[in-house]
Amino acid sequence: MLDISRKLYKILDYRERKSAFILFMLMLFTGLMGMAGVASILPFLEVLANPDTIKSKEYLSWAYHAFGFQSNYSFSIFLGCITFVVVVFGIALQALTQYSTIRYTFMRGYDWSSRLMETYFSRPYYWFLNRHSSDLGKSILSEVEQVIHYTLLPFLQFLSGALQSFFLVVLLIIVNPLVAILSFVILGSTYGMVYWRLRQYLENIGKRRIRENQLRFEISQEAFGGIKEVKAAGLESGYISSFRKAALRYAKYKSYVGIISIIPGFSIQVIAFGGILFVLMYLLISQEGNLLEVIPVMGMFAFCALRLLPTLSLLYQSLTKMKSGKPALDLFYQDLFEVVPEAAGLNTTKTQSDIFPIKFSNHIELKKVVYSYPKAQRSALKNINLKIKANTTVGFAGSTGAGKTTAVDIILGLLLPQKGELIVDGKSIKSDNLISWQRAIGYVPQFIFLADDTVTANIAFGIPTNQVNHEAVIRAAKIAELHEFIKSDLKDGYDTTVGERGVRLSGGQRQRIGIARAMYHNPYILIMDEATSSLDNLTERAVMSAIKKLSNEKTIIMIAHRLSTMKNCDTIFLFEKGKLINQGNYEELLSTSTFFKKMVEANDKLN
Repeated sequence: MLDISRKLYKILDYRERKSAFILFMLMLFTGLMGMAGVASILPFLEVLANPDTIKSKEYLSWAYHAFGFQSNYSFSIFLGCITFVVVVFGIALQALTQYSTIRYTFMRGYDWSSRLMETYFSRPYYWFLNRHSSDLGKSILSEVEQVIHYTLLPFLQFLSGALQSFFLVVLLIIVNPLVAILSFVILGSTYGMVYWRLRQYLENIGKRRIRENQLRFEISQEAFGGIKEVKAAGLESGYISSFRKAALRYAKYKSYVGIISIIPGFSIQVIAFGGILFVLMYLLISQEGNLLEVIPVMGMFAFCALRLLPTLSLLYQSLTKMKSGKPALDLFYQDLFEVVPEAAGLNTTKTQSDIFPIKFSNHIELKKVVYSYPKAQRSALKNINLKIKANTTVGFAGSTGAGKTTAVDIILGLLLPQKGELIVDGKSIKSDNLISWQRAIGYVPQFIFLADDTVTANIAFGIPTNQVNHEAVIRAAKIAELHEFIKSDLKDGYDTTVGERGVRLSGGQRQRIGIARAMYHNPYILIMDEATSSLDNLTERAVMSAIKKLSNEKTIIMIAHRLSTMKNCDTIFLFEKGKLINQGNYEELLSTSTFFKKMVEANDKLN
């Protein structure tokens, strides 16, 4: 409980803590009014049972004369009205407290899921290499809701119920200490023993539920992400079976928590009924059978029990939910506050219009760069030193795992050097100027992600619809040899929807949209990572011809297994086993590097 409250407090920001304090004060006032409502019943019942009480009780006698009553009947009506108003006001406050609690809780779902997504975006690129995308989606879309429903809401309900119970018990102690303490101990200990026995089981259920929920997300994402292969190979039944098993276990674990939180309430009702009979008999014995003395107190105890029993049940249910929801809270807390060194200083709150690209006019330099991926056996880059002049075309060549993609990721700012530095025009690129540097780069990956949106939206990827520069879209499409295809072959032109992941387009068409996307911002540097691998020879030549025209205007960095695309490069950097082993133009490397020559020969045979 203390761990849960500590983590919830840290998760709340200043504004949320301020609202929580106001909510707490409302709960406190509601508890006091609940006690006042129950307390107001006692004098009313005392007067009804024995009108002479008006004379014997000093405070009743004062009220009777102060308000000028002439008969016991009218005074009884007055007390009844006062009791009714106080009780109704207390109930209205309870309704307001419930409304405020639920609204506050569910608005945290909006805030916390948004904060978690922002936190994920602030993580460095390598962090995502060790996380399943379905796990991230699950945390944002599902697990935050679990934290809300099974931790925050029960915590606030527990706090509200505890305050109400406290004031009611204080009232009962004032009226009859022995009966009040015995009743509360019996009821409280019953719930306490049940919870104590089940607490570890509930936490284990919470951990298993998270695991099965993650499995549900993974199975569904893999199945629909590879729907073409699934349908072609007839694998539907296997995925359905796997999903059913995970979904069944997930549903069972959730039902267990619900059952455990409700079932003990029935046994408590039996104990409560027996307790009421016990209190009645005790009062009769203590008052020597004087019903006039017993009935008012018994009436107040009964009314108090009517309020206290559901509250104790709510306290127990809240505890069980919090225990089962604690694993989800732990994961959310860890993701939100995990310390990732390379994430320090990254600003994810700035919009596109707030960031201006670094002007690049001289050279890019990797100076003594070393990088190793987490848990890797060897370094991906070992003491790399290279310079790329502005407005030249260079290629990164090498076998698979040679380090060329890692070097490009360093230049892209996706990875920060563990040793050495990335220098642009003599200025080191650090976290404070990283985003501005990235705005100067257009990047075309081997596999293009396309949203289920229009061609325009996919070229101007990530730009709000009302801020899209349509002239820049058309210019970029022309560079990518895509404009004529869009105008002549697509029914709605640039407004044509491409389908999820571009399912309605060929591989080459998707690749050209990726190239157009990279050119939309008119970057200083264009990085092409196997960007023409999905193009046919004719389209590749057309695209490379268009890119060649940019070679005197932009710095172009290429990675390609098809080495013929690098023939026009000013410089080719040759990587092997994380080292830069040679550099020169295509012809120079053919004559000076046996390794490069073998690569070209193998490539020619393959093509």
